[in-house]
Formats: sequence, structure tokens, C-alpha cells
Amino acid sequence: MAEKNLLLVEGNNDLHFFLSLIGKHFSSKPIKPPTRGNLSASLEIDNTSLTILDKNGFQNLLGSLNEELDGSDLERLGIVVDADRSATGRWREIAKFLTGFGYQNVPTALATSGSIITEPGKPKVGVWIMPDNLSAGYIENFVISMLQEKDALLWKKVKTAVDRLPLTERRFAPKDKDKAYVYTWLAWQKEPGMPLGRSITAGYFDANASDAQQLIEWLRQLYLS
Repeated sequence: MAEKNLLLVEGNNDLHFFLSLIGKHFSSKPIKPPTRGNLSASLEIDNTSLTILDKNGFQNLLGSLNEELDGSDLERLGIVVDADRSATGRWREIAKFLTGFGYQNVPTALATSGSIITEPGKPKVGVWIMPDNLSAGYIENFVISMLQEKDALLWKKVKTAVDRLPLTERRFAPKDKDKAYVYTWLAWQKEPGMPLGRSITAGYFDANASDAQQLIEWLRQLYLS
């Protein structure tokens, strides 16, 4: 039987991020937990089944939308992607596909709280573009907004350490500086190098931060209302 509720993400980090965040906010239990290398996980949230699929990049995700939306049992489809250089550009690509698939209620601009599109006879579709449906960036920019006030001093030291690295020794692109901050931050924790998802469970980021609450509300409106 095809899935009724799907959440499409770009990578394995994203998959585990959502598993952890959902686990913090909903009554949830795993149906099919991911194993090493798995590209999907299924869970039950508040008695509703949800499958998260790692699509291994934006273009693969976009290319799979036709197949996913054609699923005979599909009722709700969530799409979470990184803005990279432009949230507007990402939205235009997704909106163009949805319009071509027959959705007539696609908004011109993505809502800052995440968009949810309903169309008679078609699956409900939600779109969230990391970090905030407005700015350029990645999921790592989003988790920065989940830092706790008590960690402000250590975070400042992390940024200073990265910023002081000589340009000739930096192996990351300037656009990826926030990623460098985040993974340096994770390297300085009690268990260094913990993945994003587990770091939320461990409390290295605040799952109750206001931005996280907004993302959770988008999930709630998409899958549970």
C-alpha cells in the first residue's frame, strides 16, 4: 500500500533532524526506524503515520515529485529543501512544477511560516525552504536559531575560532561559514561530532526555540489538521 503521508528531504542529516524534532514535540513511535545508509524512516505521530524520505539532493527531490504525487493513496506531501543561494529561486522551481501538475492555488510568494497548498482532488502539499522561507542558506542556519541563551559565550568563542582561521587555510567556501560554525560547535560538545539529529535529542540545540516551534506548527497544520 502506498504511503498516505510523506515528508521529502534533501539528505540523511535532514531525515534525522526531523525524526529528533518530531520526537521532542509529538507523541511518536517508530514504525520503521532508519538503519545505517537507509534513505527512509516511518513513524507514527499522534496516531498518524508519516514516512520521511531522503531524496539525496534537490534535483533528485524535484525529479521525484511527479511519481510521489501520483501515489494512489497519498493524502499529504511535505517538501523541505535548503534555499542555498536563493529561497525565491527554489520556490519558483517548486511552484512551477506544482502549477504544471494542476495545482491552481499555488501562491506567488512562499509564506514565511511555510506554505500549505490545498487543491480539490489532489494531495495537500506543504513547502518549507530552509532556513526561514526567506533567506539564503541551509538547515545549519536554522539550527543556529535553536541555540540556547546559556550557550551564548561558547558560541561566540566558536565563531571567533573559525573567523581567525587564515584565509589560506580555510577549506570551506565563504558561503559555508555558518556550516563551519555549526560543526565546530558540535565538535566542542561532550560527545564531539554528534550528527544534527542526535544533537537535538542530546540538548545541544533547543527544540523549543521559537523558530523550531514555527516549523512544528507547519508540520502540525500539514499532517494533523
